[in-house]
Amino acid sequence: VTTARPEHHSMLRDLGADFVFDYTRDDLGKAIKSECGRVDVIVDHRPQRYLDMNINILNLEGEIVVIAGKELTMSDITSIRQKEVDLHMMSVTNLVTHQNLPNIGKILTSLSQLLATDQLSIKIDRVYDFDTVENAYQDLQTESIAGKIVVVP
Repeated sequence: VTTARPEHHSMLRDLGADFVFDYTRDDLGKAIKSECGRVDVIVDHRPQRYLDMNINILNLEGEIVVIAGKELTMSDITSIRQKEVDLHMMSVTNLVTHQNLPNIGKILTSLSQLLATDQLSIKIDRVYDFDTVENAYQDLQTESIAGKIVVVP
């Protein structure tokens, strides 16, 4: 199950998504529960907008992985406790800079092996020259990106 703007739905289905929903729908949580039932794990990079919905569609003892932001405000801690939700705050920067956290070297090695044997493909959405890195950052913050942004020297 994934969400994206409609123009990216066919690409996500091609990548293997069974269900793709438009994240701008007013009834997004209801639609996901109706089509898929409840889910076990949610990876969210926009928790301030979707946290309440995430909790609503999550199974008992489900997990939410937040991969963005420095702060998270929870409007209803009771629902998290009632469902016994595990909430994980993740930062790739922390994994690289803090020695007491898991070493991601093994993960990166596995990913590189998958890439080398064509078992994993990476979609590049846009390429920017280093001189226009500000545009890349602005697009990352404001536009719908379906793949990686690459900045070249």
